[in-house]
Amino acid sequence: MKQRYADTGLIGLILVYSWLSLNPGRLDMVVDDVKYLYVFSCFVYAFIFYRYDALLRAFFILLLFCDYFLLFSQNMHKAIVVFAFAHAINAYRIQPRWRILLLYLFTLGLMSLLALKFHRLELFAGFYAFWLLADLFANIMAYRSFRSTPNRYGVIGLVLFVGCDLSVAWNYMHHTRLAYVGMWSFYGPALFCILHSSHQPGHTLDNSR
Repeated sequence: MKQRYADTGLIGLILVYSWLSLNPGRLDMVVDDVKYLYVFSCFVYAFIFYRYDALLRAFFILLLFCDYFLLFSQNMHKAIVVFAFAHAINAYRIQPRWRILLLYLFTLGLMSLLALKFHRLELFAGFYAFWLLADLFANIMAYRSFRSTPNRYGVIGLVLFVGCDLSVAWNYMHHTRLAYVGMWSFYGPALFCILHSSHQPGHTLDNSR
């Protein structure tokens, strides 16, 4: 019952910041605060209701840093690197194989070397896109194997993440209000779905674990 109330609260925050984004005006100054409150609430939710899922909690801790960089310090490069790591952690949570984390370190090192030479945001975006799609692929493979409700939530959440990031790219290129609203219209429900992608203790996603 408590979890249902918490779910209602999260959905309410999504509706509040969506309404504020669609109705620009005097309250524009608090929109980012409400958005960050939503991300923080997801983090608290994970700690209260999914204490057994340390990697899910780690995912949301990383998102707190990501969204701070995006909403308040406007540091896209740091946000992209941490977001990519969050997706690597989530992919490892779903498909627990050490080579996923080793691949993250390798791609991070390669991207860093290229970025030092070329100084292009597109390099960071490509690096992030790789890990977003890797996370989506891991969730799809898990759903194909288990067909469980949490795995379904995971796939839906990552598809919504893709929609969010396409909106981010469109907003970066064209700076439209629709793309700006679309970013968080996808992002909020994506986090909600990923929150509910956690399995109960004892469920094994990978028999080779």
